Amino acid sequence: AAEFIVSEECDLVGSPLFQLSEKLKPNVLIAAIRRGGSIILPRGGDSILVGDSVIVITKNLPLTNITDILK
Repeated sequence: AAEFIVSEECDLVGSPLFQLSEKLKPNVLIAAIRRGGSIILPRGGDSILVGDSVIVITKNLPLTNITDILK
């Protein structure tokens, strides 16, 4: 598992997760999004926003940046 803070430059910002699923590498799960004081268990309609903390679970290690989960 890895946790990343999302910046403005991130290609994942603003798109619903169901649209991102085609862009993700195999064996990647976006397990949780922490936004402010809330934890979101993501569903297809949720989006990643600037400043979110995203927890990713994968076998594709090492990850150094949130964009490493993209194909």
